[in-house]
Amino acid sequence: MNSSLMNGQSDISLLQSYAQTRDAQSFAELVRRHAGLVFAVARRLTGNPQDAEDIAQTCFMEMARKASSITISPAGWLHRAATCRSRDAIRADIARRQREAQAAANARQFADPQWEELAAFVDELIDKLPEELRIPLVLHYLEGRTQSDVAAEIGVEQSTISRRLAQGVEQLRQNLAKAGIVASVGGLTALLLAHPAQAAPAALISATGKMAIAGIGGPGGASKFSAARLIFGSAAAVLLAAITSYLIYQLSTPSRKTGVDSVPLQPAPGTSSPLASAQSKTITGVRTLGWNQKKENTFAGSLEAALAATAHPADYPTIMGVSGLAFRVRWFDRPENGGWDGSAPVGTMPHPLEELRRGTGWTLRILWINPKNHPMPDEYMPQIIASLNENIPVVGYEPKMNSGVFYGYEDHGRTLLMNDYYVAAGGSRYRVEEVPVNFIIPVRWSQPQPPKDTALAAMQLAMRNWYRVHDMVGSNFRFWYGQTAYEKWMADVQGAAALPGKEYASLFFVHWWNFTSLVDARAAAGKYLRSQQVHFKAETSASMGRAAAYYEEIARTGAETIAAKTIFPGRWTGKSAGDWSENMRTQELALLRRLRDLDAAAISELDEALSQEGIITDTLKASDLEPPKPPNPHP
Repeated sequence: MNSSLMNGQSDISLLQSYAQTRDAQSFAELVRRHAGLVFAVARRLTGNPQDAEDIAQTCFMEMARKASSITISPAGWLHRAATCRSRDAIRADIARRQREAQAAANARQFADPQWEELAAFVDELIDKLPEELRIPLVLHYLEGRTQSDVAAEIGVEQSTISRRLAQGVEQLRQNLAKAGIVASVGGLTALLLAHPAQAAPAALISATGKMAIAGIGGPGGASKFSAARLIFGSAAAVLLAAITSYLIYQLSTPSRKTGVDSVPLQPAPGTSSPLASAQSKTITGVRTLGWNQKKENTFAGSLEAALAATAHPADYPTIMGVSGLAFRVRWFDRPENGGWDGSAPVGTMPHPLEELRRGTGWTLRILWINPKNHPMPDEYMPQIIASLNENIPVVGYEPKMNSGVFYGYEDHGRTLLMNDYYVAAGGSRYRVEEVPVNFIIPVRWSQPQPPKDTALAAMQLAMRNWYRVHDMVGSNFRFWYGQTAYEKWMADVQGAAALPGKEYASLFFVHWWNFTSLVDARAAAGKYLRSQQVHFKAETSASMGRAAAYYEEIARTGAETIAAKTIFPGRWTGKSAGDWSENMRTQELALLRRLRDLDAAAISELDEALSQEGIITDTLKASDLEPPKPPNPHP
C-alpha cells in the first residue's frame, strides 16, 4: 500500500485493515498520526518523558491486540488508554498529589490559569466526558485537526461538531471548577488550542510502528517473540509473550524467570496435556469452603481460600470491597422464552479482576472456553500444573458450575483435587475431562496501590454500578445494574404468575440466590468501609460510617428474613417453586423496595464521602457510562 493512498484513509479504516489483514503499514501510519497525542497525554500526567514513552508503547500494543474489537475513533480510544495507563503509573505517587494540591491552590488565584496549572488535571477530566463530547475534543484540540476533518472522521455534520466542542469545553470548565481551578470558556479554549499534541520522540514512533511487523495482536504473535525482543528489548518481549494468553490485565511488572508466567503455552513434543512430571502434588493452607459461612459469593470465597495458601492473602471483605462486588446488585436480562442465568451475583468478569489487581496486588489470568467446546485446549493444563507446582492454588469450577479451589493433582495431573462449596472438608476429586474449562490463576503479585486510593476507587465503582443501566457479556448475556437491576428484578417477580413452569422454576431459583447474595455482599460492604475509615479525615470517615450503617441494616434485615424461612424460600427452607405463593411474592417485593431505598441512601453517603475528598461525582452518575459492547463470538 503506498503512502499517498494510505494518507487518504480514515483512522478507523486503517485500524480495520490492520485487524483484518495485519497490514504493518496501516498500523505504522496510525502510530505516526497519534504517537504525539499519546506521548503528550502521558507526559502531562506523569511528568516524566521516559515513563511517557513506556506508556505510549503499552497503549499501542494494547490497540494492536484489541484492533478487531475497537469500534470508536482510534484517537479517542488511545487518549482514554493513555489516561488510564498514566493514572495507574502515578496512583501511588504521593509527591504528585502534593503538586496537584499546590497547583489547585495556586489556580484559585487566577481568573484564567496557566497551562502548567491545568496539565495535571485536563486529561483525566477529558477522559470522564461523555463519548460524543470527548472524541471531538481530543481530535480538534489535542490533535489540532480542523472541525471539518473531525466531522468527516466521525461521520456527522460540521455544525454538530461545533456544538459538541462548545458543550465539551463548557462541561470541562465546570469539572475543573469542582477540582478547584477557575477558568473561563474563552481562556480554556485558548489554552487547549495553544497546546496540541507535541511531537513524539522519533525513536518511539520507529519502535512502536514495528510492532505490527512483529505480529502483535495477530494469531502468530507468540511465534514472533524473538523478533519482538530485538525491537523492544527483554522487558517488552516478556509482555508480548504474555499477551498470547487470554485476558491478562495490566502487565506492568516483570515476570519471574521461573514459575506460572514462564510456563510454555504448548506441551512438549510427543506429549499431550495434562501430564505433569510429578505423580502428585498437594498444597496445604487452603481455607475450607462451604455454604452458610457468610461467604456466599463463590468467586470471592474461593479466591480468599486460594490466596490464604500464598504469602499474600486477602480476606473476604477486602476482596468484595476492592472489586466493587460488595456494593453491587445485578439482575440477568433473560432472553424471550428463556430462563434466568444464576451468575448475576458472582464476579468473574474482567472489571472486578482488574480492580482486584490494583487493590490486592494479584494479577489474575482467566482461562475460559465455551463448555460446548471440550476437550480442554492443550495449552491450558501446563499453566494449571505450573501454578500448583509453584504452590499457588487455582480458582475454578466444579461440574455444577460453582467456584472452588484446585489445590493439587494426582496421576500426573489427570485428576485434580478440589476444595468446593459442596464438600465442606474439601477433598473432591475430578478427572480433567469432568471439569468445566473455567479457571482463574493468580499469576503474579506486586505491591498494591495505597489503601486509601483503593477505597476511593471502590466507592467510585459502587456509584458507577448503581447508576449504570446494563452491561453486555458476549452477544447473548446482558445484566442490569444498580437501581435499574432492582426495578427489573421486581418487575420479573411481579409477572411470575404468568410464566410457564420451567421459566417459573428458573426465576424462583435465581430470585432467592440473588437475595441471599445481596445480603452477604452488603455485610461485606459494611465491614470493608469500617476497616477503611482510618485512612480518611473526619468528615469523609463520618460519611463512610453512615454508608456502612445502611449496608449493615440491609445485612441484618436480610439475615433475619433468611432465618425466619417465611419468604424467599431457598434451599435452606426445604421448600420448592411449588411453595412460592403470591402472598410470599407480595411480601418479598415490599422487602426489596426497602432494601433498594437503603442501598440508595448508602450511595448518597458514598457520594458525599467522595465529594469530601475532592472527587467529581457527576460523571459517575451518567446512565450511559458503558454502552453495549459489540458481540463477542468467543467471550
